[in-house]
Amino acid sequence: MDAAKILKNIILPAIYYREGKSCYYDTYRKKLIEIIQRLCEVYRHCRNVVTGEKSAKNKKAYQDKHKAEYDLHDRTMQELQNLGITRIPSPEKIQKQLDALEEEKARVVKELQAQQKQQKTLQTVQANMRALLNGKALQRAMEHSDKNTPVL
Repeated sequence: MDAAKILKNIILPAIYYREGKSCYYDTYRKKLIEIIQRLCEVYRHCRNVVTGEKSAKNKKAYQDKHKAEYDLHDRTMQELQNLGITRIPSPEKIQKQLDALEEEKARVVKELQAQQKQQKTLQTVQANMRALLNGKALQRAMEHSDKNTPVL
């Protein structure tokens, strides 16, 4: 599992623009944070096993017994480094980031709905103006045609 390669290959579709910058769908960022969160959890568990070696009487037997945890520790540490994480964030900090993304998503959705409502209102006004202008043009044409037609 090479999370960095997988994430680099994901093409993010820009769904909206804010202040001249492309903004991407929050699900991708949320998924990335969840992946990092899971890698950190695994790393922390394995780190506890690795640090437990210090209190072991027979270090070689301890390493042999926990070889899978050592391998997993090394792989998760490498994955986190590939993602640019050199210092493991606390679970609370990761959860704060997820919560912030949820709040931002809610705010952006609300902003999008407001803009869509405003767009619909403007389209209605535009349609009404066209109808009004077409009605006046039709009325002028009728008045003009009435003056030019002979009365019987």
